[in-house]
Amino acid sequence: MTDAAEGHGAFTVLIVEDDNAVKSLIATALKVQGYRLLEAGTGGAALLEATTKNPDVIILDLGLPDADGIDLIRQVRTWSHTPIIVVSARTEDADKVAALDAGADDYLIKPFSVEELLAQYARNEAFYRKGGITVTGGEPLLQIEFVTALFREAKRRGIHTCLDTSGITFHPENPAVLEQFDRLMAVTDLVLLDIKHIDPTEHEKLCSQPQQPVMAFESYLEEKKIPVWIRHVVVPGITDQEEYLLRLGQYLGMRSNIKALDVLPYHDMGKVKYKNLGIPYPLEHTAPLSKEAAAKARQIILKGMRESRGL
Repeated sequence: MTDAAEGHGAFTVLIVEDDNAVKSLIATALKVQGYRLLEAGTGGAALLEATTKNPDVIILDLGLPDADGIDLIRQVRTWSHTPIIVVSARTEDADKVAALDAGADDYLIKPFSVEELLAQYARNEAFYRKGGITVTGGEPLLQIEFVTALFREAKRRGIHTCLDTSGITFHPENPAVLEQFDRLMAVTDLVLLDIKHIDPTEHEKLCSQPQQPVMAFESYLEEKKIPVWIRHVVVPGITDQEEYLLRLGQYLGMRSNIKALDVLPYHDMGKVKYKNLGIPYPLEHTAPLSKEAAAKARQIILKGMRESRGL
């Protein structure tokens, strides 16, 4: 059981879920909204958190390792009127009725199972031709266990797998993290890697995160012989300087596993999302980049690649 985030006078939400991937997904969504989070992976831990921390809302999975979620609802209802939202993979009407009769306030069906995702793929497979499954985000590596399970089953069915990531969570100095990445890469066919900025100092200014994990991840992918498709967004006044574009090209030219390069023009379509969330937009006064300027930037990167290869 953990206190997962420090709130700012916001509601406290207790997440009761034993699947770490699903729990992380729910927690990430709530953190963006500023909620203070508590987490529990068992019924016993959930009761302890509920009685000692007095959450404002409980999000509850029915399938816990030590208790039935419906029994847990009944126990909570003997002493508390805290709203309980069931988030479950159980789709039968009987399960919904039982949870609501026990005292749950709402019932949501998880769309997160590997089987459901692959069933959706299978229904449309005839339209995909040479395609496969691409997992993107947000940052999909925040759900690395789920992505690994999905890709493992996809590979078993002969489906091509692609990971779209910034690589920011790669920390090979942690043996447990490295093992997780090894398991994922064993079932990954292609990585779309987003390099935000080639300069470490400017990268940290732009992303509030160090660049080192990103570059370490690319080196790791090269060692694993995983093909990489580089994606680079050109932002006016930040990443559009010729010096930076050349340096990026020179770096890419030295890598043996780079198979393609996407140079994308910055756009400001994210402004609306930030506004709706009440978050200041950090690039408020940055104008979108034209496609022509992006094409010119791509040529500079390619020039750097040729230079580093002696062409």
